[in-house]
Amino acid sequence: MRALVCHAYGEASNLVVGDLPTPKPEAGQVQVQVARAGTAYVDALMVRDKHQNKHALPFAPGLAFAGTVSALGDGVQSVTVGQRVMGLSYDGALAETAVAPALEVFPLPDAVSFDVGATLASAYLTPHAALRWEADLQPGERLLVLGASGTVGSAAVAVGKAYGATVIAAASTPHKVATATSLGADHGICYGDGEVHELVAATGDKNVDVIFDPVGGPLFESTFKTLDWGGRYIVVGFAGGSIPQFAGNRLLVKNRKAIGFVLMYYRRKRTDLLAKTATELCALVTDGKLAATPQQVIPLGNAGAAIDDFFYRRASGITVIEV
Repeated sequence: MRALVCHAYGEASNLVVGDLPTPKPEAGQVQVQVARAGTAYVDALMVRDKHQNKHALPFAPGLAFAGTVSALGDGVQSVTVGQRVMGLSYDGALAETAVAPALEVFPLPDAVSFDVGATLASAYLTPHAALRWEADLQPGERLLVLGASGTVGSAAVAVGKAYGATVIAAASTPHKVATATSLGADHGICYGDGEVHELVAATGDKNVDVIFDPVGGPLFESTFKTLDWGGRYIVVGFAGGSIPQFAGNRLLVKNRKAIGFVLMYYRRKRTDLLAKTATELCALVTDGKLAATPQQVIPLGNAGAAIDDFFYRRASGITVIEV
């Protein structure tokens, strides 16, 4: 089958379109003819052999897809051959054919395109589950999103707006702030213009109810100052380098919560909520509350360069690959 092949660990720009054996579904797995695939920072780690899940060479990266079911492993009854789906794999989505656990393959309504399906699977599952199930974001609450032009950050902005929050999008450059506000953020702030808590206060209220943070690093201290009584701080990643350190007394005095979030917990322990997240996201799209349109759709041969853009923090928005 045609695939984006990693023959040697290193720069993703060295990946080439080539042939790999077509994977067959084992018991409990679904085989999918991939129409579109997502890209993410984790792909850059995978091809550099820096990810905790190791892959024998050669292999195809890619963890998210949208396409059509082509075969079923023993015991699978949740989807049928020929059905449109989106889902998650542990590698191999950047190929014509992928296999994935049946519990991580979700029906894709006819009204939702493969472009949007791949976008939902690659970028929207994390912010939806984090904001909906962990933070319990409510309409009218104030949501601060750091790294708001990145893959999960831009998705968090859109999810927050879809659920009726007032969204403050924070990013490192004016261009990235503009990208985030184009997704519907009510306010945009640039880290370079001052301390985060001062910039938030300038929006008309110094406090926020929920913080979505995939950045960490030196922004944490000023960002934490914005968290209101009963506020929830969601730690999604550490793209800024250092890891946030939460002082217990600062959580206690205003009944705040620090929440660590990783989608793998849902993939392994809460597949019921993962399925609800996929269903709700599709419903938000079909109801016109969420666009989930990728910033760009590019051919498979250009996917390596796009993956490196994530690694070097050049990426903005969401990129989908036409397989």
